[in-house]
Formats: sequence, structure tokens, C-alpha cells
Amino acid sequence: MSAAREALRRGLAAGVLLLSSAASACPMCMSTQESNRAAYIAGSLLLTLLPLGMLIGLAVYLRRRMREQEREDDAARTATARATPSP
Repeated sequence: MSAAREALRRGLAAGVLLLSSAASACPMCMSTQESNRAAYIAGSLLLTLLPLGMLIGLAVYLRRRMREQEREDDAARTATARATPSP
């Protein structure tokens, strides 16, 4: 049984290696037309930068919100310290 599994694994590995050259990403990726190539690059950039922009936007928002909260906390502490009579 072990020899049969090993033979199957080797056969599958050989098949993947031999057939991988036929598996192009898509016809547009391998196109020789410049307009198709430019559209592919633009689409790739959009799909790469959009999530990054969303994460950066979220980080900026959270940072601003945290700073606002710290300012509010500092103002509350200052007001409490001024309202408390000193001995």
C-alpha cells in the first residue's frame, strides 16, 4: 500500500510539473497588445492598492480618534484638578 501511494504521489508531481507550462494565468495576461497589457497592470494596481488604502485609512482614523480621546481625558483631569480645593 505504501509503495502504491508513493507511486501515485510521484505521478501527480510529475504531471503537475509537466502541465504547469500550459497553465497561463489568463489570455489577457499573455496578450501582446499594449492596451490589454496596460489594462491588466492598471487592474492589478487597483486591486493591490485599494485594500492597502482602506487599511491606511482605518489606521489614520483610529489614531485621530485615540488622540481626541486622550485630549478629552486630559481636559477632564485638568478640570477635576482645578475644581478640587487644595488643602
